[in-house]
Amino acid sequence: MTKTEYLKALQRNLKNVPSDEVYNIMEFYREYFEEAGEENEAKVMEELGSPESLAIKASANYVIQDMEERDQTESSKKKPFSNLWVIVLAICGSPVWFPLVIAGAAVLFAVIVTIGAVLFAFGVSSAAATIGGVVMVLFGIATLVVNVPTGLFAIGSGLLGAGVGIFLCIAAVYVFKGCRKLILAIAKKRINKKKMAA
Repeated sequence: MTKTEYLKALQRNLKNVPSDEVYNIMEFYREYFEEAGEENEAKVMEELGSPESLAIKASANYVIQDMEERDQTESSKKKPFSNLWVIVLAICGSPVWFPLVIAGAAVLFAVIVTIGAVLFAFGVSSAAATIGGVVMVLFGIATLVVNVPTGLFAIGSGLLGAGVGIFLCIAAVYVFKGCRKLILAIAKKRINKKKMAA
């Protein structure tokens, strides 16, 4: 069998392959024979096998390639639908996750309000202790004229109360500053995470 007869037999057996693909297959094997040279034609035919078996292999390769291309195009078409599925699942699951989100937000809000209330109470009590101490000292000075021991006791108690109040005021300022720094640090971390994710 000559090269021409071999190629004709190959072309005849490529029945289930579209014409443009038949043209590509035939061009490939023509070039394959030309590269091998006329002296190696018999060797090439022996290597490739019968034209019928080669046609079956070429047809199978075409079908596999066509299926892979279809799968790729279908998967690319399915991507928008997968996003749609996420939206649908989010909507359908909202009776479960929506109350959880609200409960989490409520707990966080309650924690923030509690911390704020404690700091406010701390500040008010320290201010009250300072003012009460000053009032007690003034009362003690006024009482010195009538009763010296009672006046001295009132002055001592007032100074102690004022001292405790001033100490608590300073502590309240430091606690407030510390909480403010902590909140700012958490906020910066969140902003940096969002920037890195974007």
